[in-house]
Parts: sequence; structure tokens; C-alpha cells
Amino acid sequence: MSTEDQAQHVRQVFGGELAEIGDQALREQVLRTWVRAMALSGASDLRQDLRFLKDVDKPGLGVEHIRAVVRLALAIAGALAEAHGAALDRDVVAAGALLHDVGKLLEHAPAERHVLAGNLVRHAFSGTYLAIEEGLPREVLHIIAYHSLEGQRLRRTPEGEVVYRADFLSLDALARRELDKSGFDYLPYVYLPPHV
Repeated sequence: MSTEDQAQHVRQVFGGELAEIGDQALREQVLRTWVRAMALSGASDLRQDLRFLKDVDKPGLGVEHIRAVVRLALAIAGALAEAHGAALDRDVVAAGALLHDVGKLLEHAPAERHVLAGNLVRHAFSGTYLAIEEGLPREVLHIIAYHSLEGQRLRRTPEGEVVYRADFLSLDALARRELDKSGFDYLPYVYLPPHV
């Protein structure tokens, strides 16, 4: 699959979410980050290749989750602005929400594909690497790096906190629907990598 074919595929899958990013340069960086993740991981169809719950190999679940996180995060940011006058950067929220799980393409790829591929390096790290390579601003890098277990004991930006909460709300809903358990029951307290 060519780079342009990959870019067209990302636009097809995440077109509505990309359109939420007002800054065209930032939108293009987000698009290129997804294209880079596809190329490095060997993914050809995000609906098939973007896994979300490790215990459920259901096509489309990863895409469904990311779309939900973007919508939830923007809704929360809007509600905070309306209710409390919170000045959150909407583009940073949208870009961070859209990229928070981009590293999962590498995390679920065979380890021989790339130094960051395989489940030894978690998606928050590989996703941050991908975004750095595409020149995303540090505010978006912060969201990707600290949206998951790795950010539990760190202070997040307001935009990062919004994406983190939206991510967990979606995780909880999907875990309840697909596994009949809560997000708290699904996520381990401590991440233990596979035996090395």
C-alpha cells in the first residue's frame, strides 16, 4: 500500500475526527502520524488491524473506541468551557484524542517489524515516538504519553485530563459491552510485560 493510499484510508476512517482539528498543519501532522504507524506496523486496514481490547479480537473495535474518545473529549471540553469558562485548546484535545492509541498499531505488530513493535513497549511510548517523528507539539505529545497507566502518578494538563477521562469512559463502556466487566476490572493495577 502506497503512502497516498494509506493517507486516503486514514481520511476515510477518521475523516470526521480529522475535521474537528481546525489548524490545517496540525491536522496534517495527525494524518501523517497515522500513516507512519501503518507503514511501520504493516497495517493495511485500520478497521481490521487496530486492536483495542486484548481479550477481544473484534474488527472495528479500535476505530470505534478512538472515534468515541474524540467525541467524548470534545464534549467534555465544551461543557467545561460553558460551565466554568475553562480555556481548553480544542485542537489539542481533538489531536490528542485522535492519536492517543496510535501506538497500538506497533504494540500489536510482530516484534521484528520495528524496535518499538510488539507488546514489550507499551503504546503510550511508541505512539509518542511516532508523534515526535511527525513534529507534533508537546501538548499533544503529553496527551499521548500520559493517557494510560504510565500517566497515573503524573500531573496532566487540562487537555490531557479530559482525554484521559474520555478514554477511560469509552474503555469502561466497551469492557462492559464486550466482556461484561467494568474498566476497573479489566485494567490491571500494574502492567506486567510478557516474559522476556
